Amino acid sequence: MIENPVVSVILPVYNCREYVGAAVRSILDQTFPNFELLVIDDGSDRETELFLRESLPEDERLVLLRNHTNLGLIATLNRGLETARGRYIARMDADDIAYPDRLALQVSVLEENPDLFLVGGSFYYIDAEGRRLGTQSRAYSPEQTARYLLKSGIVHHPTVLFRNQGDYRYREKALYCEDRDLWLRMISDGRKLCVLKDIVLDYRVHPGSISARKYARQAAFVDQVTAWHRERLKHGHDSYDRFDPQPILAMETHSEQYLEVLEMKILFKSGRERQRLRAKIRRFWRIRGFGAWKPAWVIYPLSFLPAPIERVLVRWIVRAYE
Repeated sequence: MIENPVVSVILPVYNCREYVGAAVRSILDQTFPNFELLVIDDGSDRETELFLRESLPEDERLVLLRNHTNLGLIATLNRGLETARGRYIARMDADDIAYPDRLALQVSVLEENPDLFLVGGSFYYIDAEGRRLGTQSRAYSPEQTARYLLKSGIVHHPTVLFRNQGDYRYREKALYCEDRDLWLRMISDGRKLCVLKDIVLDYRVHPGSISARKYARQAAFVDQVTAWHRERLKHGHDSYDRFDPQPILAMETHSEQYLEVLEMKILFKSGRERQRLRAKIRRFWRIRGFGAWKPAWVIYPLSFLPAPIERVLVRWIVRAYE
């Protein structure tokens, strides 16, 4: 165990054996050396448990913890926060790949800007096989972050580094969007958050991801945590304690539709492969109906415009949807 780490990286794992080795190596290969990596196995299956115990590298910076039963992501993240000894907290998912200078870059930003509390980063989308699908790269100032977070998840959980001041925990009822709830509570408290344009990791999109499996429920919980934020700004407190999550948990999920929409969004933002984009939209309409994703009504005709005109309009529309 490394003494006095500057950064504590929290990496929860649940049945992710095929990806977690690469995720761990990407952190251990960071150019910034002074960190601890808390790999927390949340009661995974036997194969993942054996892989974590027997196949991870020997490294004094790596700390392997295990929940004897599956407690869920939020409880596992809170265990990481309670265990962390670093001055800063970094998040990492078991199916993503961090770039070597991620920690060095983000630590330097917080060291040089004491008024900032959290810094996020940009990323490449990759698929299950590691192929790049597109990029999410744009800088957001603290003012922009506070404004856009009410409409879009611009602060992506596995890209963040924030100050470890011991006063924040993830809330159990903010299911599938515990990160958005935490960011908005920081903003409610007057903290400053920003997002860098620099690419800090590869963000993997696959059918097993939480966003894909719980799409409809996640959207409903996002609406709820946004409402709580508005309550805090108006009244100084929110109605979290009175909230019953069961009606949302009873909703159906649509993982295939989520992945289809996400791929169309990525193609649209990339500005490439317009014929492929139109084909995907037509197929989506045939299967899901014209009302399943309304932005397609704008994106489809826009894809026929000359490239220079389209690029200007794409930038404007992308910002409008953020």
